[in-house]
Amino acid sequence: MDWAIGISMMVTLLVILHLFSLSFPPESHLDERHEDDKKIDLRGTIRIIAGISGLFAMIFFAMFNNFLGGVFMSLMDAYGLSLVSVEVW
Repeated sequence: MDWAIGISMMVTLLVILHLFSLSFPPESHLDERHEDDKKIDLRGTIRIIAGISGLFAMIFFAMFNNFLGGVFMSLMDAYGLSLVSVEVW
C-alpha cells in the first residue's frame, strides 16, 4: 500500500506543477460594471440552462438525490440510535 500512496502523491505533485505552468489571459468583459448586476435574471438563467443538453435533468436528479439522502439520513439516524447505544456507533 505504501507504493500506491507514493505514486498518488507523485502524480498529485506533477499535476500541481503543471497547474503553475498554465497561463490564462485576462478577460476584458469582467472589467465592465453594469448597474443591473444586482438583479436576478431568472428568464435568462433558464434560457442558458435549456441551451445545454441534459442540464435540467442533471440539476433535477442531483436535487432529488440530495433530498432523498437527507430524508434517509434523518430517518435512519434515529432508528439506528434506538437499536444500539451511542458508544457503539
